[in-house]
Amino acid sequence: MLRYPSWSPRWCACWHREVHQNAPHPWPQAFGFAVRDARERNGLSIEGLAGTAGQSARMVIGIEHGKRNPSLLTILALAQGLGVSPGQLIESAEARRETAA
Repeated sequence: MLRYPSWSPRWCACWHREVHQNAPHPWPQAFGFAVRDARERNGLSIEGLAGTAGQSARMVIGIEHGKRNPSLLTILALAQGLGVSPGQLIESAEARRETAA
């Protein structure tokens, strides 16, 4: 990262961008927790869920960590791999997001 004096407008703009624009959105994080909770309840490994859902392990890890924003088809595949409805995953994520706020 470039070093600017703490008082310079350029430094302030960089700091603002780092803190606010790169902050994770609460929905992907909450959805990731919901997927991880369901996966652990079913006794599945990341690789096991990835295989049953037709996704890569890297994708599942990204979703669980809130780094990836899954498409509708990915949500459907994950729900099927977990043996739950997509609505259950979304409701669980919503409950998690509300308690975190």
